[in-house]
Amino acid sequence: MNISTIHSHAVGERRTYPGEETAQALIDFLNDPQTPRQSKRRIEQLLSESSRRQTAAEPVTRHMTEKMLRLLNIKESAKIPQALRGAPFLDRPRAGQDGAFKHASWKIASLLRAYRLTPIFFATVDGRWIIDWYTASKKTRSEATALLKALDLAARGLLSRVRKCKDPDCPRGLHPDSPSGPLWFYQGPSHNHFHSLKCQQHYFHSDPNQKKKHAAEMRLYRLNEKRRKERENQVW
Repeated sequence: MNISTIHSHAVGERRTYPGEETAQALIDFLNDPQTPRQSKRRIEQLLSESSRRQTAAEPVTRHMTEKMLRLLNIKESAKIPQALRGAPFLDRPRAGQDGAFKHASWKIASLLRAYRLTPIFFATVDGRWIIDWYTASKKTRSEATALLKALDLAARGLLSRVRKCKDPDCPRGLHPDSPSGPLWFYQGPSHNHFHSLKCQQHYFHSDPNQKKKHAAEMRLYRLNEKRRKERENQVW
């Protein structure tokens, strides 16, 4: 399914995007001022390294994938990870990005190794299991939930959609009592870089470069309007 596919088309109903519902618990965890600092930092590091790796990566053809498996001496299909079977693409470093790609890969693996999760059977609803997760360390249950949501999104190629608002004053510029730092949000359309319309408007009205750009656009608009009216007057 394409990321731009919209799940809701009803008139007056809010649009939702693939992965948005899954991401909500992760975003709530990151934006909650009560989240322990260390817990938040670990999840933020995971998101950061995922973004770095994605920036440094490019797809690999099926031929190169098969060659890699031969080099690894993986001959029996049972030994090939399920995610690789029949996969047309893997990822490899972009030209000149080998170091960044490998370092991000190592960091992601290192961060994940620190977790020890235990599934706990909680109840059933119409025969469907409800499973909760507990950590075998001092990490909180909310962090375990955030991690599982992040892994779910990552497996679907949607983790990069969880990002920070581009407005550096978010949410302080709008809500002085809010915790410091831009809020996290789920990016639906690819052109959206702000968690709210207010932050978008605040950014474009406060950033010096954007102010200059907006002023130039307005001058051009007024000039075009003046010329249009002059042409209309000449016609009459």
